[in-house]
Amino acid sequence: MERLVKISKSNYKKQNYCQNYLEIVLNNYSQNQIIFIDGEDHCNTLKFLLNRGFYFKRELYVENRYLLPIHFAIPKEKFVSNIQELEKDNFFAPCNPTDKTSYIYHAEKDYYQQYQESFYGITMKKAGWDCMRHYEILTNNCIPYFIDLESCPKQTLTNLPKELLIEGRNLANNFDETKYFNILNELFEFTKNNLTTKKLAQYVLNHV
Repeated sequence: MERLVKISKSNYKKQNYCQNYLEIVLNNYSQNQIIFIDGEDHCNTLKFLLNRGFYFKRELYVENRYLLPIHFAIPKEKFVSNIQELEKDNFFAPCNPTDKTSYIYHAEKDYYQQYQESFYGITMKKAGWDCMRHYEILTNNCIPYFIDLESCPKQTLTNLPKELLIEGRNLANNFDETKYFNILNELFEFTKNNLTTKKLAQYVLNHV
């Protein structure tokens, strides 16, 4: 692959994508030499690019033969390593995306620790369905309590084990600690094997 083109917005409210050097690239590289990565929180696309290269789209809400789903990922070094030593003192982690007053953490270590010490970390769709919070909860050996995950479009969050996440979330209503840790272990292993930045890079390269 000779060229990687990343399209990003310079003004979110106007949805005005920066297209510096785009014309030069389109005029000098063939379709199979160009990758577009659209990582925005909305589902809009640059339609005139759909057949000009490999177009990866976050927040993909419909099937389209010109679009490939993409998602966030997390570096392997962010995974908690001492899971056998962790004690869970909170049912829900203190940081709650439905309550901005709970955004009290200024150090990454403290933010991660509150997930490590909790059975569940609340997460949800905000600007978009995909969010680093999902991955941060998982890498800190905590089950995401993913609000309304059933409504997520099929082509979005294609990397996440949605059915297992829903099962883990619903267990909170009739909590069983043995079942909880079985699901947690499965989710943690899945995250290590599928949701890292290295795996994401492999995913992109395998499609081009």
